[in-house]
Amino acid sequence: MTGSRIRSKNLVETAPVTSVTQADIKLQAAFSVQEVLNRVPAIKNSDTNLSNGNGRQQFDFHGLGTNRTLTLIDGQRIGVTEGIDASVVPVGLIERVDLLTGGASAVYGSDAIGGVVNFILRKDFEGVNANVNYGFYNADNRDNIAAQAARNAGFAVPSGMTNDGGRFDANISMGKNFAGGRGNISIFGAYSQVEPVLASSRSFSVCPITLSGQSVVCASPSSATSAGYFQALSGPAQNGSILTNAAGGGREFVPFTGTNGYNYNESFFFQRENTRYNGAAFLNYEVSPAIQLYANGLYLRSESQSQSDPATIQPGSTPYDINCNNPLLSGQQAAALCGSAAGTGTSVRTDVRYRFTEPQTTRSSNEIYRAVAGVRGDLGSAWHYDVGGVYSTTLYRQQQTGRIDPTKVANALQVVDVNGTATCVAAVNGTDPRCVPLDIFSTNAPSAAAVEYLSFAQGGGVFRERYEQWVGNANLSGDLGDYGLKSPFSSKGINIALGGEYRANTYRSRPDAAYQAAFGATPSTLSNDAVDLYGEVNVPLVSDKPFIRDLSIGAAIRGSEYSGVENIRSTYKIDGSWRPVEDILFRASYNKATRAPSIYELSSNANTSYGTLDTNTLGDPCAGTSPVASREICASTGVTAAQYGAIQQCPDFLCTVRNGSEGLVTPEVAHTYTYGLVLTPRMLRGFSATADYYSIEIQNGIGYYRAIDFLQTCANTGYDFFCSQLQRNADGTLFSDAGAATGYINQGYSNLGRTNARGFNFSANYDTRMGSWARFSTSYVATLQTAKGAISGSPIPTIMLSVCSAPMRGRAIAAISTISGSR
Repeated sequence: MTGSRIRSKNLVETAPVTSVTQADIKLQAAFSVQEVLNRVPAIKNSDTNLSNGNGRQQFDFHGLGTNRTLTLIDGQRIGVTEGIDASVVPVGLIERVDLLTGGASAVYGSDAIGGVVNFILRKDFEGVNANVNYGFYNADNRDNIAAQAARNAGFAVPSGMTNDGGRFDANISMGKNFAGGRGNISIFGAYSQVEPVLASSRSFSVCPITLSGQSVVCASPSSATSAGYFQALSGPAQNGSILTNAAGGGREFVPFTGTNGYNYNESFFFQRENTRYNGAAFLNYEVSPAIQLYANGLYLRSESQSQSDPATIQPGSTPYDINCNNPLLSGQQAAALCGSAAGTGTSVRTDVRYRFTEPQTTRSSNEIYRAVAGVRGDLGSAWHYDVGGVYSTTLYRQQQTGRIDPTKVANALQVVDVNGTATCVAAVNGTDPRCVPLDIFSTNAPSAAAVEYLSFAQGGGVFRERYEQWVGNANLSGDLGDYGLKSPFSSKGINIALGGEYRANTYRSRPDAAYQAAFGATPSTLSNDAVDLYGEVNVPLVSDKPFIRDLSIGAAIRGSEYSGVENIRSTYKIDGSWRPVEDILFRASYNKATRAPSIYELSSNANTSYGTLDTNTLGDPCAGTSPVASREICASTGVTAAQYGAIQQCPDFLCTVRNGSEGLVTPEVAHTYTYGLVLTPRMLRGFSATADYYSIEIQNGIGYYRAIDFLQTCANTGYDFFCSQLQRNADGTLFSDAGAATGYINQGYSNLGRTNARGFNFSANYDTRMGSWARFSTSYVATLQTAKGAISGSPIPTIMLSVCSAPMRGRAIAAISTISGSR
């Protein structure tokens, strides 16, 4: 039973578990397991087909993060939390999926803070079952406030019906019992393909929207367009004027008005393109009741492609200088940009913004291998044991195309005339013989040769990473009632479970040289391990008495030793249930759950580096003669009264960032309370309903905090927590030479926060036969989330009501063909 290691038919389920059965999956004609589970309101959509992310299917209970949801197959971990992809699970062999809300670290170990997803697979499948699904979105583009905002911004809005996002899935399961039913072998294979959907093809997502006062408007379009943006920052013509290329392809600058900016959603994939291959094999053989052998292997290869806006030239750490005798400039353009220096060798520092035409793409692939082997069995009538191991590895590869190297842009804008041919200065002096002049001084696109030169190798290089996990565990469960150990008021015996587990995790990243140049990544090899010992007990106190049909309590405790973490950490749970009559059950539990730092988080403090903020920052809010932040806020960041209004701004508004944790990252702790009831009225056979309240509070929470978040939140609120992350030089500045440990903003993983999630989970099921010819069944699942967010003195309340619904706007039309010979 999910939520407990105890094996007993008399065990009462005290944990709030929702189950999704194979019948539910077939009725939904789902293309993936995540598509099914995303319809459970307690699970937040995470990445499946959306354009962002790495293409892996992972689960997020109550919005607490995928790293706080433990995903299992038959009670065993799929793999390293960051690298799992639930699409490796063979859909055709799922018996059910159990979803446990709240902490379960005492039972399963680290990571089970937000919840547990446990895929229970069939062990005795026999026959052949094949399924073919095809579907697409038939979206009705109705008018809405987002569409109105897009029209007001001058963007085209689709109307009427749009058919797109075609999805195909085929899978086959085959199984055979042998040795008189004591053995079973099953295999599974699947193929699926998903076509992309553009955000601009939906009336509700034509443009990114935001609030302006009480009105919904499109977010400010980008000033980087194919018409260009030029502002002289030095030279005789430095007067604040912003110029752009005139329409029609002529070489003439006209004033930049800000109209017709680039819409970020124009080429953005709302649903990514994806192709997936699955394979699985299972073997179970019972030598005797005491020796039951099992082994299985899973394989997945998933390839996806996301798409975003075309690459741009933007102001950044590399300055852009345009020489005033550049032969690609017309006389009018040279005069407008350079003034009296037009035609000379003078270079003018220029704010250059330009957008190319081809969208940037990210191609990702995940390849997973997972193997399980073990032996289990019954030792007499009282004991059951299970000893096994799991090996899993995830191979991830990412390649980006369309990224532009700013250093090459700087070279390509320095152009001179050589015997009537426009030639890069870098080619003339030999610093870069491959340089191709960049002509962005008309609305005609630059040459293909220039774009190819500007691109990073392979568009930004290739990034590879490998996650690997070894798990060994041993579990023993016993019913002490066979030895007479039971409460004098109960006919049921005391049940116990004991066990231990060892886990070793390894992570390797191998960015190639081009990727390192584009993103600053470096190769790394990280590892950690954990040793767990646990015990669990369930004590039936009273049974079969008036108003006490069943009363029991349970407890579990686990001690864990994590490499790189001081001291042994403990986690425990206490639960209880009371069934006054057969029709109703009351249950309650408390869990102290822990999550150990991952190999990313634990080692982040050992890989300190210094860099600059991204180009979207506004620089130091306390710099300049008229600082953006108030005197009081700046004082909280270390600015003296004499320095206020006299601090030098970060170069190009790019302050120094310290990447790495301040001190050792330690495990986070969650306290989970659940209270609920289960109704199974005998007068309405086949009906059941549950209602459970949950409260999850995470203390010492591990999170990744960006420098820009610290900087801007400090400027907006003045809170000491955020402002203390700004470490200033003696002169008050926030920038330093590379590698210097002064003048920076912190960024990285740290134990910095407290988070909570509270609410109610509801479910109802009804299943009945209608004569001898039909069966009627229906179910309902809902979540009312009453609070979620960071805690600072008191929780930040939110209200969210979710019920089962379709996963994406529009109606899915599917043709389903099923060939079945299973029994």
